[in-house]
This record gives sequence, structure tokens and C-alpha cells, in this order.
Amino acid sequence: MIFGPNGLPSGDFDIAEFAQITTGDAGDWYDQNRCQGNGNWDGFCSHAVDTLTKAAAGELDPAKRAVDFQKADKILAGLVPMIPFYQRPSPLVHKSDLLGMVNNPAIVGPYWNIEAWHWK
Repeated sequence: MIFGPNGLPSGDFDIAEFAQITTGDAGDWYDQNRCQGNGNWDGFCSHAVDTLTKAAAGELDPAKRAVDFQKADKILAGLVPMIPFYQRPSPLVHKSDLLGMVNNPAIVGPYWNIEAWHWK
């Protein structure tokens, strides 16, 4: 079992492939990228990434929050602690007269913003 005591948590692997499913919020990756985070299976550690993602997680201004996450992403892209292979396709099919539907890359499904839907 990949998440059992003999799987990823043991650290006894050279390479692993598994899915990371999030809500679509950049803060969902905090524990995977944080030094000694619960989801940090590869042992990656960057105190600069920790500082930026912690600041972003506590930031209420969406623009400032995005800047912190983008700075952390730039560091991660340079260090390549993991290689994301693909984003799970999530097709959204609806009548063209139904406006306001926006796809969400998370597992919450297409109804996450149903209050914004309206007919043309």
C-alpha cells in the first residue's frame, strides 16, 4: 500500500507515482512542500518556500497572496523536487444559454459556483 508504513512514509523508494487531489487552492500544496510536512514524501526542504507559502496562507488580499505563491512556485520550478505529469481532464459540458459555469480543477465537481449560474 503506497500510503501505508512500508510505502511512501517509509522513504524506502527511488521513484513513486501517485495522484495529488486538491481543492484547486494553491495553499493545498503547503504540507507537501513544507520542510517535514505531513505530505512531504520526498523529504524536500526549502525554508524560503516555507516562509512564502506560510505568508500566502495567512494573507487575506488575493493579489498579495498570489504574489507569494508565485514566488514560491519560481523557487520550486528551479529546484524540481517533484515532476507533475498531468492535470486530470475535467470536461464541462452545458447548453450555451447557461452562463456563469466555470470549471474547477478540484474534486468538488461542477456545482462549486452554482449561485453564479444564470440563463441568457
